[in-house]
Amino acid sequence: MKIPKEKRKEIFKLSTLWFYETIAFILLPLLIYLILYFSFRNSIYDFSRLPEWMFITIVLYGDTIRKLIFLYLKFKNPELRIGRTVAQAVIAIVLTSTFLIILLISQQEHLEINPFIYWGQFVIFFHSIWFSYSTSIRASLVNDEGKNITTLDIFNKDKDKA
Repeated sequence: MKIPKEKRKEIFKLSTLWFYETIAFILLPLLIYLILYFSFRNSIYDFSRLPEWMFITIVLYGDTIRKLIFLYLKFKNPELRIGRTVAQAVIAIVLTSTFLIILLISQQEHLEINPFIYWGQFVIFFHSIWFSYSTSIRASLVNDEGKNITTLDIFNKDKDKA
C-alpha cells in the first residue's frame, strides 16, 4: 500500500512533534541519568538491571492516559472510542508496577531473579514508547468536531476518500 506524499508529510510532522515532546520531557532525564551512571564506570550488565526503566515506562503510559483524557474532555464525542486504549494503558501500568516492585526488592535484598524479568522490562519499555507514539499520532488525527480526519487516515481502505 502506497501512502500519498501529503499524508507522509503530515505523519512525519506529527511524529517529529511527538519525538521532541517525549525526548524533552520524559526520556531526557533518563538519558542524563544514564550518562552519569556510565561515567562512574558501571557495566552495561548493571545498566540492564536498573529499575529506572520501569519508572520511565510508567510515566510514558501515564502521559498517554493524560493525553487521551484531555482529548475526551475537549470533544466529549461518543465516536471517540478511547476507553479500550485507556484500559490497555492501565493494565500496562499495573504490569510495569509489578516488574518495578520485583526489581526494587531484588536490588535492596541482593536477590538473584529470573532473567525473564530483565528482558520483560525492556519489552514493556519499548512497548510504552510505541504505545505513546501511536496513540499520540491517532489523537492528532482528530478534527475540531472530534471526528477522525479521513484525508489523513493511512488505514483507510477506500482510496477515493484518502
